[in-house]
Amino acid sequence: MNETARKLALLGFTDKQIAAFFEVDERTVNRWKHRYPAFCQSLKQGKMMADAEVAESLYWCAVGHERMQEAALRGVNGQPTATMFKIQVLAGVGAIKFWLNNRQPDKWAG
Repeated sequence: MNETARKLALLGFTDKQIAAFFEVDERTVNRWKHRYPAFCQSLKQGKMMADAEVAESLYWCAVGHERMQEAALRGVNGQPTATMFKIQVLAGVGAIKFWLNNRQPDKWAG
């Protein structure tokens, strides 16, 4: 059950959604968190990992980055061949605004 709870939290499930998955009331999940430290830790770990992944994605959206992408091209005799090429991902204004509004609200919010 602890591993399932961790995975659900990692997928972004709220406590209410986790309760629905286990077919219990949200208050029961809260009781489980107090009664079973390993269960509580599993939820915390899943939520922390998910938040860290999303935060990293937001960061890269805000600053832009380069990445390699594979493409299949038609080669000799129509046989597909794979090639790698570099893609420049530009910084996104929405991500920049969100980041600055939350990190430095006194300078950027409004």
